[in-house]
Amino acid sequence: MERHVMRVETFGGLAVWLDDQPLVRHGERINKNLELLALLAINGRAPLSNEALAGLLWTGEESHNPAGALKNAAYSLRRLLEQRGAGRELITVEDKQYRLAGDLVLEVDLWRAGQLAEQAVNQPDPARALEAWQELDGICCGDFLPQLADRPWVAGQASLVRDGWLAAARRAAALLLDGPERTGARQALAVCAEALLIFPDDMSLQIIRFAAMQRLNMKAAVRSQYPLLAEMLMERQGQAPPARLRAIHQWATEGESRGREEMLRIRQKLANHEKNAPPGPYFCEYDQLPMLYAMARRQAARTGQTTVLLLVSAESQPGSAAAGPDQELRFLLSQTLRRGDVCCRYGHDQYLALLMLADPAHTDAVEHRLRAGWKPVNGRLELMFDFGGPLPQITGE
Repeated sequence: MERHVMRVETFGGLAVWLDDQPLVRHGERINKNLELLALLAINGRAPLSNEALAGLLWTGEESHNPAGALKNAAYSLRRLLEQRGAGRELITVEDKQYRLAGDLVLEVDLWRAGQLAEQAVNQPDPARALEAWQELDGICCGDFLPQLADRPWVAGQASLVRDGWLAAARRAAALLLDGPERTGARQALAVCAEALLIFPDDMSLQIIRFAAMQRLNMKAAVRSQYPLLAEMLMERQGQAPPARLRAIHQWATEGESRGREEMLRIRQKLANHEKNAPPGPYFCEYDQLPMLYAMARRQAARTGQTTVLLLVSAESQPGSAAAGPDQELRFLLSQTLRRGDVCCRYGHDQYLALLMLADPAHTDAVEHRLRAGWKPVNGRLELMFDFGGPLPQITGE
């Protein structure tokens, strides 16, 4: 008896071939009959009961008679298969259970992707693990059944696929970076760039990405990308990049010529701020603060002033419905501190301020102005002054 081969692709859209003849083409609209075909194919030769299929294909709001709707979808699928040159016997029903024909040879890309993801993560031989990753990445080109992304069974399977693909991408990038050749670092960079399109918050990938840039001596790229990553982390998680990334950024920014360039850029920016800005402090990124702090301490030594670091923190009131005191803190500093002072965000609901005072006792006046302008409804305000000490390091491993 002749055995038919059915090949099913699910990534980037549903496509089905029977003996190399297309039954369903990429981009074709997926109605319930084709969704039924996708479910049966993914399930393999194991039967699915009427109740299981009806529960997967319809919610209670979509159909008041799921059993009847399933019977109609199966009839429509058989007719479609017959119209496209396949036999109706490809779909069998026995004891109120549906499945594909027992003599059908099934090739489903989802099954192969699962096997390759497992090999890419757990294969001890790096060469074979990378081969598995390359094949996996070629298969997983596009989302899993994107036309059905709103279906609960598709969303659950898509999440499993993404998790497996991410684990494989991490392992592949790490293996490529560990190789002796620069080519491996370039390939690791490419893997990370692709994976970070979907998982921008994944710190394992970000660390490998920046390590690859360091391996390739791409200092300009590190200096360009690090502030974007730091801003994203601060906005989404309220924390700074981990220590490994900060060390790579320090490597990229070290050097006398870079220091002079950064100093001139900051001085120009400060000059423009002094010229055009309204009264109030200058807000900068934390990465700029060490340079500004060094400049301020040298100026203080020449002029007899005192350099003061002020850590301003706010703690939200328990049960408060407010979004958080971070914006209120920034507004308070902008209205209270003077032109020439410098502020930067230090952590979640925290700011560092760099002050130049003629007399250390003037901190009492600064504290009085800050507390007078703070609304208790925004939480408890905490102030910590430090006179000329080392610049505190952002935490957040």
